[in-house]
Amino acid sequence: ELRESSGLAYSTRQKGILWSINDSFSDAEVFALSEIGKDLGKWRINDVDPRDWEGMDSFRLNGRNYLLIADTGDNLLLRKSVSFLVFEEPYLDSSSEDIDVSWQTNFEFPDGPKDDVEAVAVDTIKSRVLFLNKRELPLRLYSVPLLPSAEKIIAENEAELVPVPRYRSSLESLYGRTAKYLGLPTGMDLFEDRLLITTYRNAYLYDYDALDKPPREIVLPFSGQREAITFGFESGDFAYVSHEREQGTRVANIFEIRFSHQSN
Repeated sequence: ELRESSGLAYSTRQKGILWSINDSFSDAEVFALSEIGKDLGKWRINDVDPRDWEGMDSFRLNGRNYLLIADTGDNLLLRKSVSFLVFEEPYLDSSSEDIDVSWQTNFEFPDGPKDDVEAVAVDTIKSRVLFLNKRELPLRLYSVPLLPSAEKIIAENEAELVPVPRYRSSLESLYGRTAKYLGLPTGMDLFEDRLLITTYRNAYLYDYDALDKPPREIVLPFSGQREAITFGFESGDFAYVSHEREQGTRVANIFEIRFSHQSN
């Protein structure tokens, strides 16, 4: 049922649990799986009508464990406003129970509709949610308040990142015309001073405190359309990457990245 793992988040409550969601125009459901892809159940989210879910993250706040889903996809640049929703991370023994949303925030980007933003991460230290634009340059990191607000919210432009490689002619023999899309950011996660971004091809590790510096490139295997990335349980030393099933039905891989201490 998890046809395209559009978002991926590691549990903040228990080691060994990953959370994921389907892509656009799917039911309002969240899926739990193990680090090796074992099905651990799914939960329906009440009173939500997904339009284009494209990313997710997990975080702790005031002693509670939360999951966040970004409804920010906009391939046709038609959405004047987008949103994210937050709900408490369910327990695995409660898969028969539906989930209530804790809060949902609608917001706009400062220059109007942006191309479909798929990369999201939560910065609990500064109480904000980070979003990364996908197609256009420069590569901009936007922020929105994490906590609910009664005011109209316009995302703030926080930084311009050194862009990841967008196009490599050497990949044309493998990917043909799609080679030019392989450098588009599709997922993001933050742990302390490590900002991790995946594209359709490789992953990139930025110093969150020095975003004007080039990232480290993490070469990943040629396998499917990568959609999401997350750091592991309470650690920036390893991460997990997911992608969509080919034709929506075939087996999809989960990759584990382990960082050497030299990359710190």
